[in-house]
Amino acid sequence: PERSHDVADGAPLLAQLQDSSALRAARTATDRYLAILGHLHVADPEAFAHVLELSGRKRKYFGTSAGEIAASGEKTHPRKIPGTSYWAMTNASTGDKQETLSRVLRHLGYSPHVAERVRRLVG
Repeated sequence: PERSHDVADGAPLLAQLQDSSALRAARTATDRYLAILGHLHVADPEAFAHVLELSGRKRKYFGTSAGEIAASGEKTHPRKIPGTSYWAMTNASTGDKQETLSRVLRHLGYSPHVAERVRRLVG
């Protein structure tokens, strides 16, 4: 189920991400993607659990174990989302990670404007 945040809710998230030492330290798009997902979990752990509902045509984007993601396709390269019990499929282009992140943000109820600003932080 999609949740609804006021557009104003995006401002604290953007400020937290811009001040994030984990995000600043991330050297690759994959590391930035995982750091942002970790922040989204901290912001609303209960809502974040619903990202498990998001998937591609064949591959699972998120799971509760590396094996769950690995079983959904070849070369999925599952990595743990920092500070969570969740895993993410990371063998995707930067553009695909940005699109997945946009889907996550929209699923969590953030506005398209906020989703666009956050997705740019990946690449």
